[in-house]
Amino acid sequence: MKHIPQFLTGQTVFIDGVGLLGTVKQIALPKVEQLRETIKQGGFERSVSTGVFKALESEITLSEYHVSVYKSMNSKLPTFVIKGSLKQKDKKIPVIATIKGEIDIDDGGWETGKETERKIKIYADFYQLEVNGETQVQIDVENMIALIDGVDHLEKLRSHIL
Repeated sequence: MKHIPQFLTGQTVFIDGVGLLGTVKQIALPKVEQLRETIKQGGFERSVSTGVFKALESEITLSEYHVSVYKSMNSKLPTFVIKGSLKQKDKKIPVIATIKGEIDIDDGGWETGKETERKIKIYADFYQLEVNGETQVQIDVENMIALIDGVDHLEKLRSHIL
């Protein structure tokens, strides 16, 4: 089967129901990673999962100083909704990422004649990625949920400790 690449043809970011966050330059979605330990066994070294997920971080880079960014710091945990459209040959595929967490803001350096840049770093407590209406991943730190492709990787842990 021939694989056809997908291209992101557009994206917007909304914050806390306030509305459009501004002109988006780049977005780094959270990495879903497990903590790993390296063990030596049987003449081999290998990496094994500890069953613990690493902290989720995301970064949004804007090309404008939109007023709602600093307003969002007054919210306990601002929610960012990122909507995009993927193109794959003749198909258009909607993608939605929802990220909720504490934030830091970096207004960058100023240089005359250069595009402005404001970075928002999100320390996420919640992350969900939907592609074409299907949830691929949902990480909810507060509720100890790690739903990946329909399987909750923390379900047994919750039943053991809660």
